[in-house]
Amino acid sequence: MTAPSSLLRIPAVLVLTVGLTTCVGSTARNPFAAPGTGRGGGTIHVRVENQNFGDATVHAIRGGERIRLGQVTGKSEQNFTLRWTFSLPLEFEVDIIGGPRCGVRALDVDPGDRVFVRIPIQIGATPCYSGKT
Repeated sequence: MTAPSSLLRIPAVLVLTVGLTTCVGSTARNPFAAPGTGRGGGTIHVRVENQNFGDATVHAIRGGERIRLGQVTGKSEQNFTLRWTFSLPLEFEVDIIGGPRCGVRALDVDPGDRVFVRIPIQIGATPCYSGKT
């Protein structure tokens, strides 16, 4: 009589196993998916907050490559999108037109991240800095 009770346990174990793998599978990331197909679609979003009165040209630096993001008018904010398919450190360089320049420390960035760069009113007295939002 032990055979019927063990046969009843097999369907219960199968249902539990299928249910757990379905739940886990819906949140797991596919390690074989092409780079950049995750939540950010192979991009990062950069918001530059220029608190300075001068217009600034902003460059992103990744792995020795210098990429011009664009120009940000004084006392304004600008949003940029940058193709980003791997986890790499990212630095920024800010040039105030007709004024000083500042660099921003390296920040580890993954595809889909949102990053900000803040340009202070007085470069030199206060450093430029960045972070993730």
